[in-house]
Amino acid sequence: MDTIRYFDIAWLSKFDGPGTRLVVFLQGCNVKCKWCHSPHSWRKYSPVLLNKERCSLCGNCESVCENDVHRISNGIHTLHIENCVSCGKCIEACMDSSLSSKKGPLFLPTIELQVSKLFSLIYPQLKLLKKIGGITLSGGEALLQHKAARELLKLCKEEGIHTAVESSGFLPLENYKSVSEFVDYWLIGIRGVDKTSPKLSTLRENLEFITSINKEVLVRFPIICGYTDSEEQLKTTKELMKEFSLPEIHLLPYNENAPHYYNAMDLPFGLEGNPSPSEDQLETIRNYFKNSNINARL
Repeated sequence: MDTIRYFDIAWLSKFDGPGTRLVVFLQGCNVKCKWCHSPHSWRKYSPVLLNKERCSLCGNCESVCENDVHRISNGIHTLHIENCVSCGKCIEACMDSSLSSKKGPLFLPTIELQVSKLFSLIYPQLKLLKKIGGITLSGGEALLQHKAARELLKLCKEEGIHTAVESSGFLPLENYKSVSEFVDYWLIGIRGVDKTSPKLSTLRENLEFITSINKEVLVRFPIICGYTDSEEQLKTTKELMKEFSLPEIHLLPYNENAPHYYNAMDLPFGLEGNPSPSEDQLETIRNYFKNSNINARL
């Protein structure tokens, strides 16, 4: 049985599919949006993260690191995350950190388990949610691990659990076919697509397949000023939804907590100072879709 890599679990979510969901956030992403609030999810394994407020500046991490990730100078702990190989030696050396905990100054979010062990971990919660929701696989990009995702979804369906997958729609069609028989509901995050986008044909191919097998689809669309709110992107999204008879779009305002993990990786946040859409802007976009008989919600 395959292993599966994830960086977080939300045990009670009301925003990631029908009803109340358990959400497994799978490691790895090929899209790497500028507004992403989980940049540590991009790699196959997350680099080490640092909570500077909890760091005692003891220097143990700097002493044991063979890749020059940690530097402590003039009372400041900085990371050179591009050098990190996720070995965990710095965490083992830290007086206040542990490989089994995210509460210390240093931690590695990625957990890798046999699929069966992850299922055993989450099944007690899934039993509680069975009549009021289910499981959602998100990311990162969940279907970069489509073989492991298929195994986990199959185990869920064997127990009568409602399943959902969130994806960008930008992966090869084979990834979607691989899991489709075990997916009840799709959340497709359309972003950065207009008629000139090289990703449009891939997205269209995947939507054609998903809708051809009569699966429910919710479109999720982030509203990022200056990046996703152009007239051409809105028009292309609307036309795709009309083409494939997709009835509902969830408009997602900019997440103001996005800089958090960039700070934990000592990386600049590229959208620092970027304004959030105003209520009037959001309502204008909402009405743009509603006027085409598409249910748009915030």
